[in-house]
Amino acid sequence: MALGALTKVSTLVALPLTVLVGFLRWRRADAGHDSLPPLGVLIVSGLVTVLVWGWWVIRNMLTYGVRDPLALTINRIVVAQPLTGPITLTTVKNFATVTFHSFWAQFGWMGIPVPAVYPPLELLTLLAFAGTLVALVRFVEAHPGEWALSARGGEILLLVSWPLLVLASVVQYNLTFIQEQGRYLFPAIGGFGLCFMLGLSRLAGPRLSPFVLSAVSFLLFLLCIVLLRNVVIPAWHS
Repeated sequence: MALGALTKVSTLVALPLTVLVGFLRWRRADAGHDSLPPLGVLIVSGLVTVLVWGWWVIRNMLTYGVRDPLALTINRIVVAQPLTGPITLTTVKNFATVTFHSFWAQFGWMGIPVPAVYPPLELLTLLAFAGTLVALVRFVEAHPGEWALSARGGEILLLVSWPLLVLASVVQYNLTFIQEQGRYLFPAIGGFGLCFMLGLSRLAGPRLSPFVLSAVSFLLFLLCIVLLRNVVIPAWHS
């Protein structure tokens, strides 16, 4: 958490996720499922974070003022990014479209889109999203009440919270500045990838799941090679 916070502010999403882990472990311990003292673990991890990262926060407050501990205000002044302005249906559509495209394949500092790959990737993403929703609904229905107390329930809650928190931070940032770039979602790329494969696995079913996931993984790997050879390298040389 501390090293991430020193590297980039967007990694601060690890802080609420860690608190969520502590809460889940506390609930499990309270129900007799866990013997590890979660409060002590949270305190230790918090102290380590403060020791490694805290000096930077103090430095920012001494340099830029008490109201700017993360140096966000001075960053906005120095970078001078274009402001979003009024939120309309067009701005929302542009945000969703450009963010999705650049998350998958838009190179050259957003200057080299690859329109041919977006429709199949959109279809694949919609299928994965639908499958993830089905998996979540069925799991909650199968474990009514205290489903989050189970080990699998806690894992699913963390898995979903991780990309949602990052996505919320990106949306919040774009409410002020125009930064429709998929790279801002990369801090949760592991969570997105797990949800992606979970959804496709659920749609394929237990028998076909290994073949579908293997095929999708191979095709995505092949797509990387094709884009590198046919798009990225030629643009670099030109």
